Amino acid sequence: MLSALREHLSNAEIAARLSLSVRTVESHVSSLLRKLNAADRRELAARSMPGSTPPPRLVRPPVQWTSFVGRERDRAELIDALERSRVVTVLGPGGMGKTRLAAAVATEMAPDLPGGAVWVDLVSSQPESALQAVAAALEVREEPDRALRELVLDRLGAQPLLLVLDNCEQLIDAVAEFVSAALAACPWVTVLATSRRRLDIRGERVVALPPLAPDDAVRLFLERAGSDEMIERPAVEEICRRLEAMPLPIELAAARVASLGVPAVLAALDDSLDFLSRGQSVDGRHSSVRGVLDWSFRLLRDDERAVFVRLGAFADQFDLEAVAEVAGVEAAAAAGLLGRLVDHSLVVRVHTAAGTRWRMLELVRAYAAEQLELTGETGEAQLRHARWAAASAVALERRLAADDPAWRAELDVLVDELRAVRDRPAASDEWHVLVPALAHLLYASGFLAEARETYLSAAEHAPADREAIDALMAAADIALAEFHVGGAFDDFLRAADVAERAGDGVAQAESLARAVITATRLAAGMPRRIGDERLAELVDAAQRALPPGEQAAAAVVAQARASMLIRTRRAAEEGFEESALAAARRSGDPLLISGVLDILAMRDLGRGALRSAYEHTAARVEVLRAVERHDPRGAFELTDLFRMLTEVGLAVGVLAETLRELEGFRRDAAVITPRQRTAESALPLALAGRFDQALDAAAHAWAEWKNGIGRPPRGLEEVAYGAALVHGLRGDDGLSSEWFERGDRVERAIGHDPEASDVRRYCAARIALARDDAPRAVAILGDVLSDPAGWHHPRPDFTVDRVYVWSLAAEAAVLAARPSAAAELEVAAQAAHESDWTAGYVARARGRLTGDRSALEASVAIWERMGARYERACTLLLLPSRADEGRRELAALGCG
Repeated sequence: MLSALREHLSNAEIAARLSLSVRTVESHVSSLLRKLNAADRRELAARSMPGSTPPPRLVRPPVQWTSFVGRERDRAELIDALERSRVVTVLGPGGMGKTRLAAAVATEMAPDLPGGAVWVDLVSSQPESALQAVAAALEVREEPDRALRELVLDRLGAQPLLLVLDNCEQLIDAVAEFVSAALAACPWVTVLATSRRRLDIRGERVVALPPLAPDDAVRLFLERAGSDEMIERPAVEEICRRLEAMPLPIELAAARVASLGVPAVLAALDDSLDFLSRGQSVDGRHSSVRGVLDWSFRLLRDDERAVFVRLGAFADQFDLEAVAEVAGVEAAAAAGLLGRLVDHSLVVRVHTAAGTRWRMLELVRAYAAEQLELTGETGEAQLRHARWAAASAVALERRLAADDPAWRAELDVLVDELRAVRDRPAASDEWHVLVPALAHLLYASGFLAEARETYLSAAEHAPADREAIDALMAAADIALAEFHVGGAFDDFLRAADVAERAGDGVAQAESLARAVITATRLAAGMPRRIGDERLAELVDAAQRALPPGEQAAAAVVAQARASMLIRTRRAAEEGFEESALAAARRSGDPLLISGVLDILAMRDLGRGALRSAYEHTAARVEVLRAVERHDPRGAFELTDLFRMLTEVGLAVGVLAETLRELEGFRRDAAVITPRQRTAESALPLALAGRFDQALDAAAHAWAEWKNGIGRPPRGLEEVAYGAALVHGLRGDDGLSSEWFERGDRVERAIGHDPEASDVRRYCAARIALARDDAPRAVAILGDVLSDPAGWHHPRPDFTVDRVYVWSLAAEAAVLAARPSAAAELEVAAQAAHESDWTAGYVARARGRLTGDRSALEASVAIWERMGARYERACTLLLLPSRADEGRRELAALGCG
């Protein structure tokens, strides 16, 4: 650039010669004017005459044995900082890559500076020898009649250069004093320092060096491991994550790959402080992570060391109050000591939704915990930590109960600390306070499986029987919400055993009764069938344990007996369900009322009375509004209501109302997970003709099942069949077949025969009818309408989904011109008043069979009321005056 200026070239001419943009040339010229303190371009040209300056260079650079990986953004930020400030400190803990970054930046900047860049390594210097180290790097020799400091400053002031001071932390005061003097005396010098502590001088600009970007961390590991193979990339990513993307630990781990392999390296990280080392190193501090941390630890004062090691009791983040409590210091002192640990790059300040917090990098925390063990204070520090954590958990529970919206953000910050206390041996009063509170908070946050396990742990170590019973009942409720029916049944029986031992008849009766309700209401989910005789024994035992005058417990027992009698179909007990509902209403417990309403709905379904079942289910919505959404007792009722609203609402044909209710459940996120909401809405959206939304919901639900690994969630088969239906109606046979196969895979995984699925049969038959293949539709649906018992005396295998095949079979029979079509149509019509699906299909089939235009118009009206866009459009095609409207609607849906 200086050579071009000497030739008096314009910016455009320089840009053309050097293949740069004019704007870039302007930037370089402005930079040179500032760095060389030149008045104008003419003076710059004079500065560039041959022999006027020594060749730009990086003097005494650190030896680099490997390539520099990544850090493009950090490098650009550092160069920009050096353009704007005369002293810049790269700050970070040991092993973060400060030296490598500074060397890369100095090498890049040196050619633009007449004096180049001079590197000074202060790692082995003492405060009194720091000046000698700078003099040696500048090739300044002592003279008898002049002070070395004066000679160094003269050399620095001769021409613009970059002075790099590496590893300043152990002589921070001496370096700060020298740099201040150099900046005052030498207007052309720029200083780049690397340190674990800031210089804390006037004009200093600090660039805090973060960990590597995830992709850069993986690149560094693979390069240092000597392999570009990506077969084990997930394991490599996990190694880099656990090492928090710190360059030195990653390099040390990668060095072990040749002898151990990636999986063994990952396993060995459990003892990372001792594992991460290399045999030899030019710089002994960087031969191991332990060496790096030993170096920083030696630089601390005694009071700083004491607080540092006690912070090893934390698992993740902490605030000032927590530091004061766990470290055993006054709050004012804690702030000062914590600030100095941040200055030493041993603690990192982080910003969270709950405010400012601090944390240690994991390797630093492990080192602090190790030092804590050496002091013999581990037990005392952990006790203080448990006391603080228990108080924090109880306070969060109060905020949850008070509906304070900030509780969740606070839990996100504290949850790892609470888990750390939970996972220690249950040996303190603090543990018994914290664990039930944590279980409650986890449930309210939607971590159902972990909440259940935490409640079970609380029950196992409970200091009293009442606490054990409460924890077991909560665990059972959550198990029901997750449809782990067998686990819930066992938990209720364990709670009953504890209650019997404690002489608590109310708890014993309720636990036994709820075990019976579980085994009957959710018999399909039980891993083993509980015989009728055993159920009767449990109900009788509950009745015997029930103390006189206990209305709430008596209502639970009545609910259990009603549920058992519905299963055993004992006609002599007809009407007992209504008496159970009356008992539940007298108790005033909305959960009991909801449970009995569900029993009545299930009774109705067994009779084919869909609308009555829907009315009982809809009544549960209002009843359960009084239930706190964070209370585990309501877990099953809410999830069951969510499922029943979907199944029964669809069967009846109240599509719009069903989708609206599903949307309303968004506020119940603690128990109704986003996956459940997405999955449950997929089939209703497909049936409503909201095809694109249905496909999005199905894709999300399938992706969240980890690509088909493990036991599938309940209802996923219907999600898949709904997607198959949409693709089939749109004519995409490939995708339709793929989704049918996914649904079949789920059915087989849960032990069901796909061919027996009414939803699958309906979807496949509906696609066949859309292709004018009525014989195939009839073959798929079978002789569902030939059952002489009719709709109101359903087969023992009756399910809610039967309404779909029942409804469609009549139209398939008409289109296939079966001789029995008229008779089958009349059989199907038995359910027309129970389901709008049946009413719509029957009306359309009758219009096709008889040519009755009013029947077709009635069918259109039914589909409009339901919000079933596809079926409405298909029906419009049969009305000559509205056929064009139907074709437009089908085109809008993406169907032929």
